[in-house]
Amino acid sequence: MRNGESLSLWAYRISKTLTLLLAAILYCGASSVSGQECYPQEVIDAVNTQAKLRTVQIPLMTTEQPRLEEKIVGLEQKIHNENSEVRVLRFYEVTPKTYEIVNGRSVNTTVQLDNDSVWIVGIGPNKEIYRLAGFSDSLSDFNRLMKDLQIRIKGTDHAVDVFDLFLRLTHSAKMFSSVVGDVMQLQSVALQDFRLRFPESKRVVEFNRWWKAMPASTKEIVAPPNVRVRGLSFEVIYYRYNQGRLGKESVTISTDGTVGRETTNVVVYKSMTSKVATTTR
Repeated sequence: MRNGESLSLWAYRISKTLTLLLAAILYCGASSVSGQECYPQEVIDAVNTQAKLRTVQIPLMTTEQPRLEEKIVGLEQKIHNENSEVRVLRFYEVTPKTYEIVNGRSVNTTVQLDNDSVWIVGIGPNKEIYRLAGFSDSLSDFNRLMKDLQIRIKGTDHAVDVFDLFLRLTHSAKMFSSVVGDVMQLQSVALQDFRLRFPESKRVVEFNRWWKAMPASTKEIVAPPNVRVRGLSFEVIYYRYNQGRLGKESVTISTDGTVGRETTNVVVYKSMTSKVATTTR
């Protein structure tokens, strides 16, 4: 890239960063500068409605997710003209607090709602609420987000970017990390799974048994997400590991960035390990 082009791109990115920073200051006021916790009340309200906490008041911890915000900006820059307006969205991860400080004392407050009590809430520039990961119908709000962003997929690269964002915004971190793109990643994810599922005395033996039993031809087919053009839509095919199973799954993405409800899931390999003795985490 020529020096003039590099400087131009650098200046553009700096201007976008300043735009996001200014939006944060205007949205949160002085607290965003002083370091105090700042988040819209709508975030907590959305989670309280989903979790049905009307009879039990459970303190919630809210953390802004700048990486998700950067992903959205990056997608917009790729798909739209770099000089076009970028919608400033903010994303928050909400989890139950394990404790709360009351009158200078630590009070245990956690009530486990389910196995994965984590929610992601998006806030648009006009206070639009997007209920994403952890909510009962995250797909609808993700599709609404894509339409609001006026996404237009023009090729397979854009489809992969939307798929990556779809997994990050609508699924748990555990599910996202279970998508594997090569044999080494498969081995790494499986090792972590066996470490958590089996007692220390059995985990190595069980993993080695599982790994050796998997045919070499099966290991060789594991690959990063692949996109096939299907008329006016794109089919994204990917591999996912889940407790000794390797699956080949797919989702369909339309040219407007919306994701279809119909998915395919084919088990490529299933282990025949002994019964699992759950470890204490």
